[in-house]
Amino acid sequence: MRGFIRHFVGNSINNAGLSTTVLLLTLITSIASAQTLIAEQGKLEKYQQQLLNLQQQQQQLSTQLQQTDTELKPLLGQNSPEQEKLNAAQEARAQAKANLEAEPSNTNKSKLKNNEFKYALAERKFKKANAKQFQLQETSLQLNTQLVELTDNIKKLQQQNVQQSKIVEQTRADELSTQQAQLMENQRLKAVAAEAEVTRLKAQLAAQEQQQKQQQLQRLQAEAAAKAETTRKAKVAADAALTQNTAPAQATTTASAINALTASVPYVKAAPDAISAADTNPAKPTATSVVTADIINNKIRFLATVSDIQAEQQRIATILATTDTKKTSRYNKILNVKRVSTDGALSKSVSHRIRPKGHNIYQGEALLKGGNTLFTVGFSRWRHKVLSINEAGSKYQVIYDGSDTQDIKIHYYLSSMAK
Repeated sequence: MRGFIRHFVGNSINNAGLSTTVLLLTLITSIASAQTLIAEQGKLEKYQQQLLNLQQQQQQLSTQLQQTDTELKPLLGQNSPEQEKLNAAQEARAQAKANLEAEPSNTNKSKLKNNEFKYALAERKFKKANAKQFQLQETSLQLNTQLVELTDNIKKLQQQNVQQSKIVEQTRADELSTQQAQLMENQRLKAVAAEAEVTRLKAQLAAQEQQQKQQQLQRLQAEAAAKAETTRKAKVAADAALTQNTAPAQATTTASAINALTASVPYVKAAPDAISAADTNPAKPTATSVVTADIINNKIRFLATVSDIQAEQQRIATILATTDTKKTSRYNKILNVKRVSTDGALSKSVSHRIRPKGHNIYQGEALLKGGNTLFTVGFSRWRHKVLSINEAGSKYQVIYDGSDTQDIKIHYYLSSMAK
Protein backbone atom coordinates (compact mmCIF):
# COMPACT_ATOMS: atom_id res chain seq x y z
CA MET A 1 0.00 0.00 0.00
CA ARG A 2 2.79 2.43 0.84
CA GLY A 3 4.54 1.78 -2.47
CA PHE A 4 1.27 2.42 -4.29
CA ILE A 5 0.73 5.70 -2.40
CA ARG A 6 4.24 6.88 -3.25
CA HIS A 7 3.76 6.09 -6.94
CA PHE A 8 0.29 7.66 -7.01
CA VAL A 9 1.49 10.82 -5.25
CA GLY A 10 4.46 11.15 -7.57
CA ASN A 11 2.16 11.20 -10.59
CA SER A 12 -0.40 13.54 -8.96
CA ILE A 13 1.78 16.34 -7.54
CA ASN A 14 1.89 18.39 -10.72
CA ASN A 15 -1.89 18.07 -11.38
CA ALA A 16 -3.98 18.40 -8.22
CA GLY A 17 -1.53 19.05 -5.42
CA LEU A 18 -0.18 16.81 -2.69
CA SER A 19 -2.66 17.65 0.09
CA THR A 20 -5.72 16.78 -2.01
CA THR A 21 -4.19 13.43 -3.09
CA VAL A 22 -3.31 12.45 0.49
CA LEU A 23 -6.82 13.25 1.73
CA LEU A 24 -8.43 11.18 -1.04
CA LEU A 25 -6.25 8.11 -0.41
CA THR A 26 -6.82 8.29 3.33
CA LEU A 27 -10.57 8.48 2.90
CA ILE A 28 -10.69 5.52 0.46
CA THR A 29 -8.56 3.32 2.73
CA SER A 30 -10.57 4.21 5.86
CA ILE A 31 -13.91 3.42 4.20
CA ALA A 32 -12.69 0.05 2.89
CA SER A 33 -11.26 -0.94 6.30
CA ALA A 34 -14.46 0.05 8.13
CA GLN A 35 -16.63 -1.86 5.68
CA THR A 36 -14.52 -5.01 6.15
CA LEU A 37 -14.83 -4.80 9.94
CA ILE A 38 -18.62 -4.29 9.78
CA ALA A 39 -19.02 -7.28 7.45
CA GLU A 40 -17.00 -9.60 9.71
CA GLN A 41 -18.91 -8.45 12.82
CA GLY A 42 -22.17 -9.15 10.98
CA LYS A 43 -21.04 -12.71 10.27
CA LEU A 44 -20.16 -13.21 13.95
CA GLU A 45 -23.57 -11.99 15.12
CA LYS A 46 -25.27 -14.30 12.60
CA TYR A 47 -23.30 -17.33 13.86
CA GLN A 48 -24.09 -16.45 17.48
CA GLN A 49 -27.83 -16.25 16.75
CA GLN A 50 -27.74 -19.58 14.91
CA LEU A 51 -25.92 -21.17 17.87
CA LEU A 52 -28.55 -19.85 20.30
CA ASN A 53 -31.37 -21.30 18.17
CA LEU A 54 -29.68 -24.72 17.96
CA GLN A 55 -29.07 -24.81 21.72
CA GLN A 56 -32.78 -24.12 22.33
CA GLN A 57 -33.71 -26.96 19.96
CA GLN A 58 -31.22 -29.23 21.77
CA GLN A 59 -32.90 -28.49 25.11
CA GLN A 60 -36.33 -29.28 23.67
CA LEU A 61 -35.14 -32.61 22.19
CA SER A 62 -33.48 -33.57 25.49
CA THR A 63 -36.74 -32.93 27.35
CA GLN A 64 -38.76 -35.01 24.87
CA LEU A 65 -36.20 -37.84 25.04
CA GLN A 66 -36.30 -37.87 28.84
CA GLN A 67 -40.10 -38.10 28.84
CA THR A 68 -40.04 -40.95 26.29
CA ASP A 69 -37.42 -42.94 28.22
CA THR A 70 -39.42 -42.45 31.45
CA GLU A 71 -42.46 -44.08 29.81
CA LEU A 72 -40.33 -46.82 28.24
CA LYS A 73 -38.39 -47.91 31.34
CA PRO A 74 -41.25 -49.77 33.14
CA LEU A 75 -42.08 -51.71 29.97
CA LEU A 76 -38.55 -53.10 29.64
CA GLY A 77 -38.69 -54.92 32.99
CA GLN A 78 -41.88 -56.84 32.16
CA ASN A 79 -41.71 -60.56 31.44
CA SER A 80 -42.40 -61.34 27.81
CA PRO A 81 -43.21 -64.97 26.88
CA GLU A 82 -43.28 -63.84 23.26
CA GLN A 83 -39.59 -62.91 23.63
CA GLU A 84 -38.60 -66.50 24.44
CA LYS A 85 -40.57 -67.77 21.47
CA LEU A 86 -38.94 -65.19 19.25
CA ASN A 87 -35.48 -66.14 20.54
CA ALA A 88 -36.20 -69.82 19.94
CA ALA A 89 -37.41 -69.12 16.40
CA GLN A 90 -34.38 -66.98 15.72
CA GLU A 91 -32.06 -69.71 17.04
CA ALA A 92 -33.75 -72.33 14.87
CA ARG A 93 -33.53 -70.11 11.81
CA ALA A 94 -29.82 -69.44 12.41
CA GLN A 95 -29.17 -73.20 12.80
CA ALA A 96 -31.08 -73.99 9.60
CA LYS A 97 -29.11 -71.34 7.73
CA ALA A 98 -25.84 -72.81 9.00
CA ASN A 99 -26.93 -76.33 7.96
CA LEU A 100 -27.78 -75.11 4.45
CA GLU A 101 -24.41 -73.40 4.10
CA ALA A 102 -22.63 -76.54 5.31
CA GLU A 103 -24.71 -78.91 3.14
CA PRO A 104 -26.64 -77.27 0.27
CA SER A 105 -29.60 -79.55 -0.37
CA ASN A 106 -33.31 -79.29 -1.11
CA THR A 107 -34.11 -80.70 2.31
CA ASN A 108 -32.02 -78.10 4.16
CA LYS A 109 -33.35 -75.38 1.89
CA SER A 110 -36.92 -76.40 2.72
CA LYS A 111 -36.11 -76.45 6.45
CA LEU A 112 -34.66 -72.94 6.25
CA LYS A 113 -37.81 -71.61 4.55
CA ASN A 114 -39.98 -73.30 7.20
CA ASN A 115 -37.93 -71.79 10.05
CA GLU A 116 -38.00 -68.36 8.43
CA PHE A 117 -41.81 -68.59 8.29
CA LYS A 118 -41.96 -69.58 11.97
CA TYR A 119 -39.63 -66.71 12.86
CA ALA A 120 -41.85 -64.22 10.98
CA LEU A 121 -44.93 -65.47 12.89
CA ALA A 122 -43.10 -65.22 16.25
CA GLU A 123 -41.88 -61.76 15.41
CA ARG A 124 -45.39 -60.63 14.41
CA LYS A 125 -46.83 -61.91 17.70
CA PHE A 126 -44.00 -60.31 19.66
CA LYS A 127 -44.52 -56.90 18.02
CA LYS A 128 -48.28 -57.12 18.50
CA ALA A 129 -47.87 -57.88 22.23
CA ASN A 130 -45.35 -55.08 22.66
CA ALA A 131 -46.80 -52.43 20.33
CA LYS A 132 -46.51 -49.56 22.79
CA GLN A 133 -42.97 -50.52 23.69
CA PHE A 134 -41.97 -50.65 20.00
CA GLN A 135 -43.55 -47.25 19.39
CA LEU A 136 -41.72 -45.70 22.34
CA GLN A 137 -38.43 -47.30 21.28
CA GLU A 138 -38.84 -46.00 17.74
CA THR A 139 -39.57 -42.51 19.10
CA SER A 140 -36.52 -42.74 21.39
CA LEU A 141 -34.29 -43.82 18.50
CA GLN A 142 -35.52 -40.97 16.30
CA LEU A 143 -35.00 -38.42 19.08
CA ASN A 144 -31.51 -39.83 19.72
CA THR A 145 -30.64 -39.51 16.05
CA GLN A 146 -31.89 -35.94 15.90
CA LEU A 147 -30.01 -35.12 19.10
CA VAL A 148 -26.76 -36.54 17.68
CA GLU A 149 -27.10 -34.49 14.48
CA LEU A 150 -28.01 -31.37 16.42
CA THR A 151 -25.09 -31.81 18.81
CA ASP A 152 -22.68 -32.18 15.88
CA ASN A 153 -24.08 -29.02 14.28
CA ILE A 154 -23.68 -27.13 17.56
CA LYS A 155 -20.05 -28.21 17.83
CA LYS A 156 -19.35 -27.09 14.26
CA LEU A 157 -21.08 -23.76 14.83
CA GLN A 158 -19.16 -23.23 18.07
CA GLN A 159 -15.94 -23.71 16.13
CA GLN A 160 -17.15 -21.23 13.52
CA ASN A 161 -17.91 -18.73 16.27
CA VAL A 162 -14.42 -19.10 17.71
CA GLN A 163 -12.83 -18.74 14.29
CA GLN A 164 -15.01 -15.76 13.37
CA SER A 165 -14.19 -14.04 16.67
CA LYS A 166 -10.50 -14.35 15.82
CA ILE A 167 -11.17 -12.90 12.36
CA VAL A 168 -13.03 -9.92 13.88
CA GLU A 169 -10.22 -9.27 16.35
CA GLN A 170 -7.61 -9.53 13.58
CA THR A 171 -9.64 -7.20 11.33
CA ARG A 172 -9.94 -4.66 14.15
CA ALA A 173 -6.19 -4.87 14.76
CA ASP A 174 -5.53 -4.48 11.02
CA GLU A 175 -7.76 -1.41 10.91
CA LEU A 176 -5.87 0.20 13.78
CA SER A 177 -2.56 -0.67 12.15
CA THR A 178 -3.78 0.81 8.85
CA GLN A 179 -4.82 4.04 10.55
CA GLN A 180 -1.43 4.35 12.20
CA ALA A 181 0.31 3.59 8.93
CA GLN A 182 -1.83 6.20 7.15
CA LEU A 183 -0.97 8.81 9.76
CA MET A 184 2.72 8.13 9.38
CA GLU A 185 2.43 8.13 5.60
CA ASN A 186 0.58 11.45 5.64
CA GLN A 187 3.30 13.03 7.72
CA ARG A 188 5.98 11.70 5.42
CA LEU A 189 4.16 12.91 2.31
CA LYS A 190 3.74 16.39 3.78
CA ALA A 191 7.48 16.48 4.46
CA VAL A 192 8.14 15.43 0.87
CA ALA A 193 5.79 18.20 -0.37
CA ALA A 194 7.90 20.76 1.44
CA GLU A 195 11.02 19.70 -0.42
CA ALA A 196 12.04 21.78 -3.36
CA GLU A 197 13.60 19.01 -5.38
CA VAL A 198 10.64 16.68 -5.86
CA THR A 199 12.21 15.03 -8.90
CA ARG A 200 15.42 14.19 -7.04
CA LEU A 201 13.46 12.72 -4.13
CA LYS A 202 11.38 10.52 -6.46
CA ALA A 203 14.50 9.20 -8.14
CA GLN A 204 16.14 8.59 -4.78
CA LEU A 205 13.02 6.78 -3.51
CA ALA A 206 12.91 4.56 -6.63
CA ALA A 207 16.60 3.70 -6.17
CA GLN A 208 15.99 2.80 -2.52
CA GLU A 209 13.06 0.53 -3.40
CA GLN A 210 15.11 -1.22 -6.06
CA GLN A 211 17.90 -1.75 -3.57
CA GLN A 212 15.45 -3.22 -1.02
CA LYS A 213 14.08 -5.62 -3.61
CA GLN A 214 17.60 -6.73 -4.49
CA GLN A 215 18.51 -7.22 -0.84
CA GLN A 216 15.30 -9.17 -0.23
CA LEU A 217 16.00 -11.38 -3.24
CA GLN A 218 19.51 -12.07 -2.01
CA ARG A 219 18.23 -12.83 1.49
CA LEU A 220 15.61 -15.26 0.16
CA GLN A 221 18.21 -17.00 -1.98
CA ALA A 222 20.53 -17.34 1.02
CA GLU A 223 17.70 -18.71 3.20
CA ALA A 224 16.71 -21.22 0.52
CA ALA A 225 20.31 -22.40 0.15
CA ALA A 226 20.67 -22.78 3.93
CA LYS A 227 17.40 -24.71 4.16
CA ALA A 228 18.45 -27.05 1.34
CA GLU A 229 21.77 -27.72 3.06
CA THR A 230 20.03 -28.44 6.38
CA THR A 231 17.64 -30.86 4.65
CA ARG A 232 20.51 -32.63 2.93
CA LYS A 233 22.41 -33.08 6.20
CA ALA A 234 19.29 -34.35 7.98
CA LYS A 235 18.70 -36.91 5.21
CA VAL A 236 22.30 -38.12 5.38
CA ALA A 237 22.01 -38.52 9.16
CA ALA A 238 18.65 -40.31 8.87
CA ASP A 239 20.00 -42.71 6.23
CA ALA A 240 22.98 -43.50 8.45
CA ALA A 241 20.73 -44.15 11.45
CA LEU A 242 18.45 -46.35 9.36
CA THR A 243 21.39 -48.43 8.18
CA GLN A 244 22.51 -49.02 11.77
CA ASN A 245 19.02 -49.93 12.99
CA THR A 246 17.48 -52.25 10.40
CA ALA A 247 16.08 -54.79 12.89
CA PRO A 248 13.91 -53.11 15.55
CA ALA A 249 12.81 -55.17 18.52
CA GLN A 250 9.35 -56.64 18.51
CA ALA A 251 8.91 -58.10 21.99
CA THR A 252 5.47 -56.86 22.89
CA THR A 253 3.08 -59.58 24.04
CA THR A 254 -0.64 -59.67 23.32
CA ALA A 255 -1.61 -59.06 26.93
CA SER A 256 0.80 -56.14 27.45
CA ALA A 257 -0.31 -54.51 24.20
CA ILE A 258 -3.94 -54.70 25.24
CA ASN A 259 -3.08 -53.41 28.73
CA ALA A 260 -1.23 -50.44 27.23
CA LEU A 261 -4.14 -49.62 24.94
CA THR A 262 -6.75 -49.95 27.68
CA ALA A 263 -5.01 -48.54 30.75
CA SER A 264 -8.05 -46.38 31.44
CA VAL A 265 -10.96 -48.13 29.75
CA PRO A 266 -14.07 -46.59 31.46
CA TYR A 267 -17.50 -48.02 32.10
CA VAL A 268 -19.89 -47.05 29.32
CA LYS A 269 -23.64 -47.12 29.69
CA ALA A 270 -26.02 -48.90 27.29
CA ALA A 271 -29.47 -48.02 25.97
CA PRO A 272 -32.42 -50.39 25.48
CA ASP A 273 -33.66 -51.01 21.99
CA ALA A 274 -35.82 -53.58 20.23
CA ILE A 275 -34.39 -56.51 18.29
CA SER A 276 -35.81 -56.91 14.79
CA ALA A 277 -35.13 -58.70 11.54
CA ALA A 278 -32.84 -55.84 10.59
CA ASP A 279 -30.40 -57.02 13.29
CA THR A 280 -29.66 -60.19 11.33
CA ASN A 281 -30.39 -58.86 7.83
CA PRO A 282 -29.57 -55.12 8.13
CA ALA A 283 -30.48 -52.59 5.48
CA LYS A 284 -27.92 -50.34 3.89
CA PRO A 285 -26.42 -48.30 6.80
CA THR A 286 -27.07 -44.60 7.07
CA ALA A 287 -24.97 -41.91 8.68
CA THR A 288 -27.60 -41.20 11.33
CA SER A 289 -28.55 -44.73 12.48
CA VAL A 290 -26.43 -44.74 15.63
CA VAL A 291 -27.22 -44.68 19.37
CA THR A 292 -24.60 -42.67 21.24
CA ALA A 293 -23.09 -43.45 24.64
CA ASP A 294 -24.37 -40.33 26.37
CA ILE A 295 -28.05 -41.48 26.35
CA ILE A 296 -27.66 -45.01 27.71
CA ASN A 297 -28.42 -46.44 31.15
CA ASN A 298 -26.71 -49.86 31.51
CA LYS A 299 -23.03 -50.87 31.56
CA ILE A 300 -20.39 -52.39 29.29
CA ARG A 301 -16.79 -53.10 30.23
CA PHE A 302 -13.69 -54.58 28.63
CA LEU A 303 -11.63 -56.73 31.04
CA ALA A 304 -8.05 -55.90 30.10
CA THR A 305 -6.04 -57.85 32.70
CA VAL A 306 -5.92 -61.42 33.99
CA SER A 307 -6.85 -60.22 37.47
CA ASP A 308 -9.95 -58.47 36.09
CA ILE A 309 -10.98 -61.68 34.28
CA GLN A 310 -10.46 -63.83 37.38
CA ALA A 311 -12.48 -61.38 39.49
CA GLU A 312 -15.34 -61.51 36.94
CA GLN A 313 -15.28 -65.32 36.86
CA GLN A 314 -15.44 -65.41 40.66
CA ARG A 315 -18.34 -62.91 40.65
CA ILE A 316 -20.32 -65.04 38.18
CA ALA A 317 -19.57 -68.22 40.14
CA THR A 318 -20.87 -66.59 43.32
CA ILE A 319 -24.16 -65.65 41.62
CA LEU A 320 -24.59 -69.10 40.05
CA ALA A 321 -24.02 -70.78 43.41
CA THR A 322 -27.32 -69.33 44.66
CA THR A 323 -30.82 -70.60 43.80
CA ASP A 324 -32.07 -69.41 40.41
CA THR A 325 -35.54 -68.17 41.38
CA LYS A 326 -36.15 -66.60 37.95
CA LYS A 327 -35.73 -69.92 36.10
CA THR A 328 -33.47 -68.84 33.25
CA SER A 329 -34.67 -69.81 29.77
CA ARG A 330 -32.92 -72.83 28.26
CA TYR A 331 -32.78 -71.11 24.88
CA ASN A 332 -29.70 -69.30 23.66
CA LYS A 333 -29.69 -65.56 23.16
CA ILE A 334 -28.39 -63.84 20.03
CA LEU A 335 -25.66 -61.23 20.31
CA ASN A 336 -25.69 -58.94 17.25
CA VAL A 337 -22.56 -56.88 16.55
CA LYS A 338 -22.31 -53.88 14.22
CA ARG A 339 -19.25 -51.69 13.62
CA VAL A 340 -19.78 -47.92 13.67
CA SER A 341 -17.79 -45.92 11.10
CA THR A 342 -16.39 -42.42 11.70
CA ASP A 343 -19.40 -40.83 9.96
CA GLY A 344 -21.83 -42.73 12.20
CA ALA A 345 -22.88 -45.38 9.65
CA LEU A 346 -23.54 -48.97 10.84
CA SER A 347 -22.03 -52.02 9.18
CA LYS A 348 -23.83 -55.27 8.44
CA SER A 349 -24.89 -57.10 11.62
CA VAL A 350 -22.94 -60.22 12.64
CA SER A 351 -24.80 -62.66 14.95
CA HIS A 352 -23.24 -64.77 17.73
CA ARG A 353 -24.89 -67.29 20.04
CA ILE A 354 -24.48 -66.86 23.79
CA ARG A 355 -25.56 -69.77 25.94
CA PRO A 356 -27.48 -69.71 29.27
CA LYS A 357 -25.54 -70.33 32.49
CA GLY A 358 -28.36 -69.53 34.95
CA HIS A 359 -29.71 -66.45 36.72
CA ASN A 360 -30.29 -64.82 33.30
CA ILE A 361 -26.52 -64.89 32.64
CA TYR A 362 -25.31 -65.91 29.16
CA GLN A 363 -21.82 -66.39 27.75
CA GLY A 364 -20.37 -67.03 24.28
CA GLU A 365 -17.49 -66.26 21.96
CA ALA A 366 -17.45 -63.49 19.30
CA LEU A 367 -14.95 -62.34 16.70
CA LEU A 368 -14.55 -58.56 17.15
CA LYS A 369 -12.56 -56.03 15.17
CA GLY A 370 -11.11 -52.82 16.56
CA GLY A 371 -13.12 -49.58 16.53
CA ASN A 372 -16.49 -48.26 17.69
CA THR A 373 -18.90 -51.21 17.98
CA LEU A 374 -22.64 -51.53 18.69
CA PHE A 375 -23.65 -54.61 20.75
CA THR A 376 -27.32 -55.69 20.79
CA VAL A 377 -28.99 -58.43 22.89
CA GLY A 378 -32.78 -58.47 22.87
CA PHE A 379 -34.01 -55.03 23.93
CA SER A 380 -30.63 -53.77 25.16
CA ARG A 381 -27.89 -51.96 23.29
CA TRP A 382 -24.36 -51.00 24.20
CA ARG A 383 -21.85 -48.92 22.25
CA HIS A 384 -18.15 -49.38 23.03
CA LYS A 385 -14.75 -48.85 21.41
CA VAL A 386 -13.15 -52.28 20.92
CA LEU A 387 -9.35 -52.20 21.16
CA SER A 388 -8.01 -55.03 19.01
CA ILE A 389 -4.33 -55.66 18.22
CA ASN A 390 -5.27 -57.80 15.21
CA GLU A 391 -6.56 -56.00 12.12
CA ALA A 392 -8.52 -59.11 11.05
CA GLY A 393 -10.20 -59.23 14.49
CA SER A 394 -9.69 -61.22 17.69
CA LYS A 395 -11.81 -63.78 19.56
CA TYR A 396 -13.46 -62.49 22.73
CA GLN A 397 -15.51 -64.12 25.49
CA VAL A 398 -18.70 -62.06 25.95
CA ILE A 399 -20.74 -62.27 29.19
CA TYR A 400 -24.33 -60.97 29.23
CA ASP A 401 -25.37 -60.44 32.87
CA GLY A 402 -29.13 -59.89 33.25
CA SER A 403 -29.33 -61.17 36.82
CA ASP A 404 -30.47 -57.66 37.79
CA THR A 405 -33.05 -56.47 35.24
CA GLN A 406 -32.45 -52.87 36.34
CA ASP A 407 -28.70 -53.13 35.74
CA ILE A 408 -28.08 -55.33 32.69
CA LYS A 409 -24.38 -55.39 31.72
CA ILE A 410 -21.97 -56.71 29.11
CA HIS A 411 -18.41 -57.72 30.06
CA TYR A 412 -15.96 -59.07 27.50
CA TYR A 413 -12.31 -60.12 27.33
CA LEU A 414 -9.80 -61.80 25.02
CA SER A 415 -10.37 -65.55 24.82
CA SER A 416 -6.61 -66.08 24.72
CA MET A 417 -6.28 -64.54 28.23
CA ALA A 418 -8.79 -66.88 29.92
CA LYS A 419 -7.44 -69.78 31.94
